Amino acid sequence: MRIITVPDFSGDGAVYSLASLLGVPANTLVRGLLMREVTAGTTHTRVGDQNVSATRGIPLSTTDSLPLPGVGAIYGESPMWNLSEVYVYAATGDILAIAYIP
Repeated sequence: MRIITVPDFSGDGAVYSLASLLGVPANTLVRGLLMREVTAGTTHTRVGDQNVSATRGIPLSTTDSLPLPGVGAIYGESPMWNLSEVYVYAATGDILAIAYIP
């Protein structure tokens, strides 16, 4: 198992799927994921579904981390995270660090 880190992402007030943000093919599956807000802009980074926004989703404050560990197969679900189904909203000035385990 290995960890892959990517350059920090500078927010621009838009919503991105992690697949597009990381530049990986659609529906890329990963075993684990870690996101950390390094610097906060005008609002906090938020993580969630395709409806994530400045007022919806899990908020990350400066130095907050959101680990998404590998999960067990429950009720037929994949034990991996689909990067096309995890979305991030990052305001202008937000800087987000991301690492994942393929």
